[in-house]
Amino acid sequence: DVPALVSRFLAERPRAQSRAVFVSASASFAACAAGLGCSAVKVGEEAVFDLDRYSFSGGSMRRLRYHEGRARRSGVEVENIASAALASHSVAAGVNIVTTAWVEQHAIGAMGFLLALRPLHEPDKPGKRVFVACLEGRPIAYLTAIPLPAANGVYLEDYVRGPAVPDGTVEALFHEACLDAQARGYDYVSLGTAPLAGLTPADSRDHPVIGWLLRTAFDRVSWPYDFKSLLAFKARFHPTRWVPKYLVYERPFTTRVATALALAYAPRSRARSSAAPAGLGASDAEAVSC
Repeated sequence: DVPALVSRFLAERPRAQSRAVFVSASASFAACAAGLGCSAVKVGEEAVFDLDRYSFSGGSMRRLRYHEGRARRSGVEVENIASAALASHSVAAGVNIVTTAWVEQHAIGAMGFLLALRPLHEPDKPGKRVFVACLEGRPIAYLTAIPLPAANGVYLEDYVRGPAVPDGTVEALFHEACLDAQARGYDYVSLGTAPLAGLTPADSRDHPVIGWLLRTAFDRVSWPYDFKSLLAFKARFHPTRWVPKYLVYERPFTTRVATALALAYAPRSRARSSAAPAGLGASDAEAVSC
Protein backbone atom coordinates (compact mmCIF):
# COMPACT_ATOMS: atom_id res chain seq x y z
CA ASP A 1 0.00 0.00 0.00
CA VAL A 2 2.97 2.35 0.37
CA PRO A 3 3.01 3.74 -3.23
CA ALA A 4 -0.67 4.64 -3.06
CA LEU A 5 -0.29 6.07 0.43
CA VAL A 6 2.62 8.34 -0.48
CA SER A 7 1.05 9.41 -3.78
CA ARG A 8 -2.22 10.40 -2.13
CA PHE A 9 -0.49 12.12 0.75
CA LEU A 10 1.58 14.23 -1.64
CA ALA A 11 -1.46 15.06 -3.78
CA GLU A 12 -3.87 15.88 -0.95
CA ARG A 13 -1.76 17.86 1.50
CA PRO A 14 -3.57 21.01 2.70
CA ARG A 15 -1.66 23.76 0.93
CA ALA A 16 -0.02 23.73 -2.46
CA GLN A 17 3.18 25.26 -1.05
CA SER A 18 3.53 22.83 1.87
CA ARG A 19 5.98 19.94 1.85
CA ALA A 20 5.46 16.42 3.08
CA VAL A 21 7.85 14.89 5.61
CA PHE A 22 7.68 11.28 6.81
CA VAL A 23 9.44 10.67 10.13
CA SER A 24 11.01 7.39 11.23
CA ALA A 25 10.28 5.63 7.95
CA SER A 26 11.55 2.15 7.12
CA ALA A 27 14.13 1.45 4.43
CA SER A 28 11.48 -0.06 2.14
CA PHE A 29 9.23 2.99 2.63
CA ALA A 30 12.16 5.30 1.81
CA ALA A 31 12.99 3.33 -1.34
CA CYS A 32 9.38 3.50 -2.51
CA ALA A 33 9.11 7.23 -1.82
CA ALA A 34 12.33 7.85 -3.75
CA GLY A 35 10.51 6.81 -6.91
CA LEU A 36 7.92 9.53 -6.23
CA GLY A 37 10.34 12.42 -5.98
CA CYS A 38 11.37 12.17 -2.34
CA SER A 39 14.78 11.88 -0.71
CA ALA A 40 15.76 10.12 2.49
CA VAL A 41 18.43 10.41 5.15
CA LYS A 42 19.01 8.02 8.04
CA VAL A 43 17.98 9.56 11.36
CA GLY A 44 18.30 6.73 13.87
CA GLU A 45 17.84 3.07 14.65
CA GLU A 46 14.94 1.12 16.16
CA ALA A 47 15.55 -1.37 18.97
CA VAL A 48 13.77 -4.62 18.02
CA PHE A 49 13.43 -7.87 20.01
CA ASP A 50 12.48 -10.96 17.98
CA LEU A 51 10.28 -12.97 20.31
CA ASP A 52 11.15 -16.36 18.83
CA ARG A 53 14.64 -15.74 20.24
CA TYR A 54 13.77 -13.66 23.30
CA SER A 55 14.79 -15.02 26.69
CA PHE A 56 15.92 -13.56 30.00
CA SER A 57 18.44 -16.38 30.33
CA GLY A 58 22.03 -16.37 29.08
CA GLY A 59 25.09 -14.32 29.87
CA SER A 60 24.04 -11.17 28.01
CA MET A 61 20.94 -10.86 30.19
CA ARG A 62 22.70 -11.45 33.50
CA ARG A 63 22.55 -7.80 34.59
CA LEU A 64 18.88 -7.53 33.64
CA ARG A 65 18.06 -10.62 35.71
CA TYR A 66 20.04 -9.19 38.62
CA HIS A 67 18.17 -5.87 38.56
CA GLU A 68 14.75 -7.50 38.08
CA GLY A 69 15.53 -9.78 41.02
CA ARG A 70 16.31 -6.78 43.19
CA ALA A 71 12.95 -5.21 42.32
CA ARG A 72 11.09 -8.45 43.08
CA ARG A 73 12.88 -8.85 46.41
CA SER A 74 11.91 -5.25 47.24
CA GLY A 75 8.29 -6.28 46.84
CA VAL A 76 7.56 -4.98 43.33
CA GLU A 77 4.67 -6.78 41.64
CA VAL A 78 3.43 -6.16 38.09
CA GLU A 79 -0.25 -5.96 37.10
CA ASN A 80 -1.04 -6.72 33.43
CA ILE A 81 -4.17 -4.71 32.60
CA ALA A 82 -6.08 -4.11 29.36
CA SER A 83 -6.23 -0.38 28.59
CA ALA A 84 -10.02 -0.54 28.25
CA ALA A 85 -10.33 -2.00 31.78
CA LEU A 86 -7.88 0.32 33.53
CA ALA A 87 -10.36 3.08 34.39
CA SER A 88 -12.39 0.71 36.60
CA HIS A 89 -9.37 -1.11 38.05
CA SER A 90 -8.36 -0.71 41.68
CA VAL A 91 -5.01 0.84 40.66
CA ALA A 92 -6.56 3.57 38.46
CA ALA A 93 -6.29 6.40 40.98
CA GLY A 94 -2.70 5.46 41.81
CA VAL A 95 -1.75 5.38 38.13
CA ASN A 96 -3.06 8.92 37.69
CA ILE A 97 -1.00 10.02 40.70
CA VAL A 98 2.14 8.54 39.08
CA THR A 99 1.37 10.34 35.81
CA THR A 100 0.85 13.69 37.51
CA ALA A 101 4.05 13.29 39.52
CA TRP A 102 5.99 12.46 36.36
CA VAL A 103 4.74 15.57 34.56
CA GLU A 104 5.59 17.77 37.55
CA GLN A 105 9.00 16.14 37.89
CA HIS A 106 10.03 17.12 34.36
CA ALA A 107 10.62 20.84 34.42
CA ILE A 108 10.52 21.25 30.62
CA GLY A 109 7.10 19.61 30.40
CA ALA A 110 6.02 16.88 28.00
CA MET A 111 7.72 16.74 24.62
CA GLY A 112 6.11 17.76 21.33
CA PHE A 113 3.45 15.80 19.48
CA LEU A 114 5.84 13.14 18.17
CA LEU A 115 6.91 12.34 21.74
CA ALA A 116 3.91 13.41 23.79
CA LEU A 117 2.71 11.20 26.60
CA ARG A 118 -0.27 9.27 25.25
CA PRO A 119 -3.61 8.86 27.04
CA LEU A 120 -3.79 5.54 28.85
CA HIS A 121 -7.35 4.91 27.71
CA GLU A 122 -7.48 4.60 23.91
CA PRO A 123 -10.60 2.66 22.86
CA ASP A 124 -9.47 2.61 19.21
CA LYS A 125 -6.53 0.40 20.26
CA PRO A 126 -8.28 -2.65 21.75
CA GLY A 127 -5.06 -4.62 22.20
CA LYS A 128 -3.29 -1.94 24.22
CA ARG A 129 -1.95 -3.18 27.56
CA VAL A 130 -0.75 -1.27 30.61
CA PHE A 131 1.80 -2.97 32.87
CA VAL A 132 1.63 -1.37 36.32
CA ALA A 133 4.42 -1.86 38.86
CA CYS A 134 3.04 -1.83 42.40
CA LEU A 135 4.76 -1.72 45.77
CA GLU A 136 2.58 -2.78 48.70
CA GLY A 137 -0.42 -2.39 46.42
CA ARG A 138 0.46 1.18 45.41
CA PRO A 139 1.34 1.97 41.75
CA ILE A 140 4.87 3.36 41.39
CA ALA A 141 5.48 3.07 37.63
CA TYR A 142 3.89 1.75 34.44
CA LEU A 143 4.73 0.73 30.88
CA THR A 144 2.29 0.84 27.96
CA ALA A 145 2.30 -1.68 25.10
CA ILE A 146 0.63 -0.88 21.76
CA PRO A 147 -0.12 -3.64 19.20
CA LEU A 148 1.08 -3.15 15.61
CA PRO A 149 -1.40 -5.47 13.85
CA ALA A 150 -0.10 -5.26 10.28
CA ALA A 151 3.42 -6.15 11.40
CA ASN A 152 2.30 -8.53 14.18
CA GLY A 153 4.44 -6.66 16.65
CA VAL A 154 4.15 -4.68 19.88
CA TYR A 155 5.50 -1.20 20.53
CA LEU A 156 6.48 -0.38 24.12
CA GLU A 157 5.41 3.25 24.06
CA ASP A 158 5.59 5.04 27.43
CA TYR A 159 7.56 4.24 30.57
CA VAL A 160 6.41 6.50 33.38
CA ARG A 161 7.72 6.29 36.93
CA GLY A 162 7.11 8.03 40.21
CA PRO A 163 9.76 10.05 42.05
CA ALA A 164 11.28 7.01 43.81
CA VAL A 165 11.12 3.40 42.59
CA PRO A 166 13.22 0.37 43.56
CA ASP A 167 16.13 -0.57 41.32
CA GLY A 168 15.05 -3.04 38.65
CA THR A 169 11.48 -1.80 38.26
CA VAL A 170 11.87 -1.01 34.56
CA GLU A 171 13.47 -4.43 33.95
CA ALA A 172 10.52 -6.14 35.65
CA LEU A 173 8.03 -4.20 33.51
CA PHE A 174 9.95 -4.88 30.30
CA HIS A 175 10.21 -8.61 31.01
CA GLU A 176 6.48 -8.89 31.78
CA ALA A 177 5.60 -7.03 28.57
CA CYS A 178 7.79 -9.30 26.43
CA LEU A 179 6.42 -12.47 28.02
CA ASP A 180 2.87 -11.21 27.44
CA ALA A 181 3.62 -10.47 23.77
CA GLN A 182 5.14 -13.94 23.37
CA ALA A 183 2.06 -15.57 24.90
CA ARG A 184 -0.22 -13.61 22.54
CA GLY A 185 1.67 -14.82 19.47
CA TYR A 186 3.36 -11.59 18.39
CA ASP A 187 6.57 -11.78 16.37
CA TYR A 188 8.52 -8.94 17.91
CA VAL A 189 8.62 -6.13 20.46
CA SER A 190 9.93 -2.66 19.67
CA LEU A 191 11.37 -0.13 22.08
CA GLY A 192 11.05 2.51 19.37
CA THR A 193 13.66 4.54 17.56
CA ALA A 194 16.77 5.90 19.22
CA PRO A 195 17.09 9.21 17.31
CA LEU A 196 20.44 9.90 15.64
CA ALA A 197 21.84 6.54 16.78
CA GLY A 198 24.19 4.58 14.55
CA LEU A 199 24.80 7.36 12.01
CA THR A 200 27.94 7.22 9.88
CA PRO A 201 29.19 9.44 7.01
CA ALA A 202 28.21 6.65 4.61
CA ASP A 203 24.57 6.98 5.69
CA SER A 204 24.43 10.58 4.42
CA ARG A 205 26.66 10.37 1.37
CA ASP A 206 24.05 12.25 -0.67
CA HIS A 207 23.38 14.73 2.15
CA PRO A 208 26.81 15.47 3.70
CA VAL A 209 25.82 18.70 5.44
CA ILE A 210 22.62 17.23 6.94
CA GLY A 211 24.53 14.13 8.01
CA TRP A 212 27.23 16.19 9.70
CA LEU A 213 24.62 18.26 11.55
CA LEU A 214 22.82 15.14 12.79
CA ARG A 215 26.01 13.43 13.96
CA THR A 216 27.13 16.63 15.71
CA ALA A 217 23.75 16.92 17.44
CA PHE A 218 24.07 13.34 18.71
CA ASP A 219 27.56 14.01 20.10
CA ARG A 220 26.97 17.44 21.63
CA VAL A 221 23.29 18.08 22.32
CA SER A 222 21.89 16.96 25.67
CA TRP A 223 18.98 19.40 26.19
CA PRO A 224 16.06 19.18 25.89
CA TYR A 225 16.65 15.73 24.41
CA ASP A 226 19.57 13.56 25.52
CA PHE A 227 20.20 11.31 22.52
CA LYS A 228 23.08 9.35 24.06
CA SER A 229 21.20 8.56 27.26
CA LEU A 230 18.18 7.30 25.34
CA LEU A 231 20.38 5.05 23.20
CA ALA A 232 22.07 3.68 26.33
CA PHE A 233 18.68 3.01 27.94
CA LYS A 234 17.44 0.99 24.96
CA ALA A 235 20.77 -0.81 24.46
CA ARG A 236 20.81 -2.09 28.07
CA PHE A 237 18.00 -4.54 27.15
CA HIS A 238 20.15 -6.13 24.39
CA PRO A 239 17.90 -5.83 21.31
CA THR A 240 18.01 -8.69 18.81
CA ARG A 241 18.66 -6.15 16.06
CA TRP A 242 18.82 -2.43 15.31
CA VAL A 243 16.65 -1.39 12.35
CA PRO A 244 17.60 1.78 10.39
CA LYS A 245 15.00 4.55 10.32
CA TYR A 246 14.84 7.42 7.84
CA LEU A 247 13.56 10.94 7.40
CA VAL A 248 11.80 11.02 4.02
CA TYR A 249 11.05 14.43 2.52
CA GLU A 250 10.09 16.15 -0.69
CA ARG A 251 13.10 17.76 -2.31
CA PRO A 252 14.66 20.19 -1.57
CA PHE A 253 15.31 20.13 2.18
CA THR A 254 14.66 23.70 3.28
CA THR A 255 15.03 25.70 6.48
CA ARG A 256 11.23 25.65 6.71
CA VAL A 257 11.28 21.84 6.85
CA ALA A 258 14.06 21.89 9.46
CA THR A 259 12.10 24.37 11.59
CA ALA A 260 8.92 22.27 11.35
CA LEU A 261 10.81 19.18 12.50
CA ALA A 262 12.35 21.04 15.43
CA LEU A 263 8.92 22.26 16.52
CA ALA A 264 7.49 18.73 16.21
CA TYR A 265 9.97 17.51 18.82
CA ALA A 266 10.04 20.65 20.98
CA PRO A 267 8.72 20.56 24.54
CA ARG A 268 5.22 21.88 25.12
CA SER A 269 4.68 24.64 27.63
CA ARG A 270 4.69 23.66 31.31
CA ALA A 271 1.27 25.23 31.83
CA ARG A 272 -0.32 23.13 29.14
CA SER A 273 1.51 19.95 30.10
CA SER A 274 0.56 20.20 33.77
CA ALA A 275 -3.04 21.12 33.09
CA ALA A 276 -3.92 17.82 31.42
CA PRO A 277 -1.48 14.96 32.00
CA ALA A 278 -2.20 12.10 29.64
CA GLY A 279 -3.66 9.77 32.22
CA LEU A 280 -7.10 8.22 32.42
CA GLY A 281 -8.81 11.61 32.37
CA ALA A 282 -7.15 12.99 29.22
CA SER A 283 -9.66 13.72 26.49
CA ASP A 284 -9.51 12.70 22.86
CA ALA A 285 -9.12 16.38 22.00
CA GLU A 286 -5.96 16.54 24.07
CA ALA A 287 -4.60 13.52 22.25
CA VAL A 288 -5.35 15.05 18.86
CA SER A 289 -3.90 18.43 19.78
CA CYS A 290 -0.61 16.80 20.76
